[in-house]
Amino acid sequence: MVADGLGNDKVQGVEIFDLGVSPMGRLGRLLFGSIKVAFRCLKFRPDVVHFHDSELIIVGLFLRIVGIPVVYDMHENVPEDVKSKTWIPSWLRWPVAFLIKTIERIALPWFRVVIAEDSYGEFYPWLKKTTIVRNYPDYDRIERFSSIAHKEYTVGYVGGVTICRGILVVAQAISDLREKGRDVNFLCIGPVQEKVKKDELFVKGCTEGWIVATGRLMGEDAWCQVAKCKVGVAVLQNEPNYIRSYPTKLFEYMSLGVPVIVSNFPLYEQVVKESGCGFCIEPGDVATLSKRICDVIDMSEYEYDSMVACGQESARERYCWSSEATVLIDFYSDFLPGISK
Repeated sequence: MVADGLGNDKVQGVEIFDLGVSPMGRLGRLLFGSIKVAFRCLKFRPDVVHFHDSELIIVGLFLRIVGIPVVYDMHENVPEDVKSKTWIPSWLRWPVAFLIKTIERIALPWFRVVIAEDSYGEFYPWLKKTTIVRNYPDYDRIERFSSIAHKEYTVGYVGGVTICRGILVVAQAISDLREKGRDVNFLCIGPVQEKVKKDELFVKGCTEGWIVATGRLMGEDAWCQVAKCKVGVAVLQNEPNYIRSYPTKLFEYMSLGVPVIVSNFPLYEQVVKESGCGFCIEPGDVATLSKRICDVIDMSEYEYDSMVACGQESARERYCWSSEATVLIDFYSDFLPGISK
């Protein structure tokens, strides 16, 4: 089930049911969307309900009470993440985080829980039915785009185009380089935050054409665009959820054969240093980011190709979905009949 307003569909034998986009935004999705999900599940009585939107936890608890097995796919530490949500008034963030934590404490023991990061375990020591399935990308599906020739001097980014994900830091670094005569461009793929849309420098870059903001793209369309870039960035700011969680875009860049520049959080730094696929910088350090962009641009062909090869080898051998898919299948086979390991 989805709620994207694109209608029902069938893809590779999988039936997709569209609940429609709520006309009332987040509040409507929380209230009416949850009710639609509950009724749809009661109608079809599935063998298992697997969800990852935290707003559906209460629905999941209801479904579990009526006898439907439920799996909660935890892709973020929601109580911690809420504390940095700019759309929630600052005075309300801690109370909301506490409320969510309380709901989780009541509901999650009823579920089987899949967690996407090793670090989440320290926040949920009371959960007994957990399995770690890391959210690595499908290397074979992405790598085929890596043969696309790289554009000169284009910095690429995929994800939420927000301030806390370092977008304005990247824009400033590229603006500084352009003032020094370097013809560097910035490709942003993903939904653009309202504050970013109104930022003077971002507007200037879009108007002058050295920032291209495509909005959200489907996976293959996004990978095709990023594969043309000279370097990929993920200079996320110092937020608790970012520090403890891998950015999937890091592994996507590596799979595509695009060198990376990322924040120097220990989790990211370990990947980049062991793989030899790019550079790490202090979050918010515009000068160092500018320097590292130039370092990539000015590399010899041999140095650049070596960095590309190291990143792809590491993505293929260590950070790909194939190994995690086996873990997920084993997880399902333990409680669902008819699934073989």
